[in-house]
Order: sequence, then structure tokens, then C-alpha cells
Amino acid sequence: METKKGRVKKIPFLDRSGCTGCESCISLYPQIFLRNKETGCIEVADLTDYPETAIQEVIAFCPGDCITWQES
Repeated sequence: METKKGRVKKIPFLDRSGCTGCESCISLYPQIFLRNKETGCIEVADLTDYPETAIQEVIAFCPGDCITWQES
């Protein structure tokens, strides 16, 4: 899928198998990362666009190295 500018859309991907549940991502950007009340797992919010600088900051702080970019 390409964006309006002809670029491939990037979305953050959280690999739950590597997630330590530390909530660093949630504390940095609670509008992007949240804990699912039903499953207890941390998830990425379904947004139209994701701020690249914010996601890069979360990737750098994640102790489980479980957050990456995925192209859609």
C-alpha cells in the first residue's frame, strides 16, 4: 500500500514474544502504545499515521528490542 505521496506506509510492529511488559513505550507515548485490558498485552494503537521520531525514540528505549517498523 502506498501513501498519497507515493511512499510505502510504515507502521510500528511490536513482537510480543520479546516484550518484557516494562511499559516504557506506554510511558513515552500512551497515544500510540497501550495495554489491552482483556489480554494484558501491550499493543500499537490503530492510527492513520505514526510519528517517525516518536517511534524511533521508543525503539531506542525498548529493553526487549521488540519494536520495529513494518511496511504495509
